Amino acid sequence: MVAVLVLVVLAIMLWFFTSKSAILQQGLTACDSKGGVCIEEATKASLPCPTSTYSTPAFECGTGKLCCLGLPKDCTGKPEACGKPEDCRAYPDGKSYCI
Repeated sequence: MVAVLVLVVLAIMLWFFTSKSAILQQGLTACDSKGGVCIEEATKASLPCPTSTYSTPAFECGTGKLCCLGLPKDCTGKPEACGKPEDCRAYPDGKSYCI
């Protein structure tokens, strides 16, 4: 009887920790949780990864998107920060970065 009770408790604990680790895994593999910038794969030519970032498949952005990981230079509200104002581009995350 005790063995059955222990097995039931172990099964419940296994289910609990498995469901919690799936939520944790989603957060760990998200591009934006690493400070990355997600770009559309289709518009990569016109809106490339920001300066000082590189495209990586290691982190997730969603279907049809790429993760640009690194240290993007934020130029939101100050386009002259890039040297030339036309080098400051708006990205889908609502911020602007130097290209």
